[in-house]
Amino acid sequence: MTAAAALCVCFLLVAHNGAAQPVGGAAQPSAYRKGSIDWNVIAGGALPVDLLAARSDRRLSLAAIEVGRIMSGRLGPGALSGQFELLVQVMPIVVRGPEEFWGVGISPIFRWSFEGWKSLRPFAELSAGLMLIDWDMPADGRVGRNFNEQMGVGVRIGNPFGRALVAGYRFQHISNGSPDLPSPAVDTHLVYVGMSIMR
Repeated sequence: MTAAAALCVCFLLVAHNGAAQPVGGAAQPSAYRKGSIDWNVIAGGALPVDLLAARSDRRLSLAAIEVGRIMSGRLGPGALSGQFELLVQVMPIVVRGPEEFWGVGISPIFRWSFEGWKSLRPFAELSAGLMLIDWDMPADGRVGRNFNEQMGVGVRIGNPFGRALVAGYRFQHISNGSPDLPSPAVDTHLVYVGMSIMR
């Protein structure tokens, strides 16, 4: 949890510092102006990663609704230029393995949308939130005390003024912060696709 929180703070500081130095250049499409609202509906699946002795027998299926707002105008130099976006994600999941469990998470997502091209907008993102699962992690009765941390990349493909396809990859870490080894955490490679509507 500490590493993800530190990354989020650094991400916000970079975005804040960049806001003081707007960059001129080609006019951005009006759909990406500061204040635009971004609606995303996504679905995907995840395969476990045996990292730091995390559980390797769990697979996830998920769907999510994400609602965000573009928080800045165009910032940054050259190929790194883009806009800062803040989203809130509500994500029901199914955890499969030796047994099956259900859960739901809510997380803020800090996203940097690169300038890209007219119909192609790559992005990078960080997220840290809460996950409620009817499964003890570890099995000590502390159901619901889980953290959901994610980092990833993706792309929005399509009409910059309305509907578009969104696809991406996230590395996801779910745990209750236990220091035990082997870790009761679940680490996964998450791939998702969905629909984005920018207003």
